[in-house]
Amino acid sequence: MAGNSILLAAVSVFPVCQQSYFALQVGQARLKYKIMPLAVSGSPEFDRIFHAHFCYFSGSAVPLCPSPVYLGIFRSC
Repeated sequence: MAGNSILLAAVSVFPVCQQSYFALQVGQARLKYKIMPLAVSGSPEFDRIFHAHFCYFSGSAVPLCPSPVYLGIFRSC
């Protein structure tokens, strides 16, 4: 049973570490290519880094902005 807990912890922590790594890469690319925050396009190199981060984040289990369906489910509880 302890093995399952360790596996669950690893599966839970790994995506957070990966998301943090991608976010740091975007921050460094913004500095390197002089892209101001909130801009989502610039040099092709920055675009690749930003889209890798965004595609991973949009596919993650935690939505950035909860949809009305989620909000309706939570209100009914």
